[in-house]
Amino acid sequence: MMMPSHKVRILVATQPVDFRKGHDGLAAMVQSALKEDPFTGTVFVFRAKRADRLKILFWDGSGLVLTYKRLEETSFTWPVVRDGVMTHVGQVGDAQTVESGYESAKVCALNTLANLKAAVGSLDKIKRLVYVGGYVNAVAGFAESPAVINGASDLFIEVLGEAGRHARAAVAVAGLPKDSTVEIQVVAEIGA
Repeated sequence: MMMPSHKVRILVATQPVDFRKGHDGLAAMVQSALKEDPFTGTVFVFRAKRADRLKILFWDGSGLVLTYKRLEETSFTWPVVRDGVMTHVGQVGDAQTVESGYESAKVCALNTLANLKAAVGSLDKIKRLVYVGGYVNAVAGFAESPAVINGASDLFIEVLGEAGRHARAAVAVAGLPKDSTVEIQVVAEIGA
């Protein structure tokens, strides 16, 4: 198998692609959608909708190389991206698992705590979390929303102790803005 022999930059497409696309189709997608040059040696990773197949495209100096991999016993899980970029996208039961959904809910909880701290100055001012509404972007018939939203609830209790205990709803929905995996809404009681 031909693979790059030097240190390379690896970019992972955040949305699944049409797996009928070959070298030219994926190179065109890299240029138009990712705004990248496919002829620089950067490695581009694409996945199928079911997350059971990968295509890897890179320039080896003399031509585009396209590698295909079928995952036999597992599915591909996207790496977590930070610094203002959504860390988890796609539906639980398709692009995401219950476990990665749980992690997504934890990220939502961390973002909520960061926003609360920015608004009131200190997490010590939070008297209690009154209510958490959790929404899970999931496939039809998905019944494990509470297991996903536990990621947020567990983190709130870990960080805030008893003040983090709350009433909660955990609901599966057919989609969320920007294809986010999880969204939470929080009502907090703030003290002096």
